[in-house]
Amino acid sequence: MESPEVTEKELKIISQLGKDANITQRQISQNVGLSLGLVNIIVKKLIKKGYVKIRRLNRRNLQYFLTPKGFSQLSRRSYHYFWKTIDSVAKMKEKIQELVSE
Repeated sequence: MESPEVTEKELKIISQLGKDANITQRQISQNVGLSLGLVNIIVKKLIKKGYVKIRRLNRRNLQYFLTPKGFSQLSRRSYHYFWKTIDSVAKMKEKIQELVSE
């Protein structure tokens, strides 16, 4: 049974697909700094996990769609990133206050 968790590489690709359904795997590869072959493998895995669906536009071009499950994963990660950032800012504020009071 596959893990429902998404890896950082998978999340980067989900994010790219969420921004542009017409993006090519080559463009994703360039944007996220992964090889084209690895992007292809990860996209296939995301389709299998139910995060992404594809639609063939013609013989050569595909369009990628995030499923509700894909959007949910992206939202969940964004939510966690947001709170992690808030926590980091609060800790930095405390450190600055400590340094100023010394």
